[in-house]
Amino acid sequence: DNGTLKIWHTEPVSGNPEILSQNNTVSCLSFCPDGRLMVSGDDEGTLEMWDTVRHVSLRRLKAHHGLVTSLVFADGWSFASGSTDGDIRIWDAVTGDPLRGFQAPTGGVLSLAFARKNRQLVSGGADGQIKLWDAASGRQISAQNGHQGAIHSVAVTPDDCWIISAGADGVIRVWDAATRA
Repeated sequence: DNGTLKIWHTEPVSGNPEILSQNNTVSCLSFCPDGRLMVSGDDEGTLEMWDTVRHVSLRRLKAHHGLVTSLVFADGWSFASGSTDGDIRIWDAVTGDPLRGFQAPTGGVLSLAFARKNRQLVSGGADGQIKLWDAASGRQISAQNGHQGAIHSVAVTPDDCWIISAGADGVIRVWDAATRA
């Protein structure tokens, strides 16, 4: 509860994990594909970008008006954030500048995943819907009801063929990414 982030080495090393510090309670984090940048989100809507090689904070961004619930990298150049405020925002991973933003599910965004070679974004929300978005324009492509209650997690298979969702109803659903059924 003290806002501490620890980086654990997967190879055996002596000593304690590296410690990074953030002022608020950390709610989520994501690494860029090459692992050199990490972004963390907190309970007050702030994002913090970290250089994981030098173990320093690069910048803090007041990103949302609610708890940051999801962070996902599209590639090494951009990432998306979702929040209980219902906003999805896409950010430049180099500068921290916002690239675009759009309003998502009623009740907030709980999970995000990129699909279709990072051209689309999948969101799972407190409203029990999976929504598919055009990542470039923010236009909603589709919405599917598939859970009784909130959707806590969405994922896309590496081949972009399937979207998987897990909900508060205890159900894991597999969706065809092409037909969304």
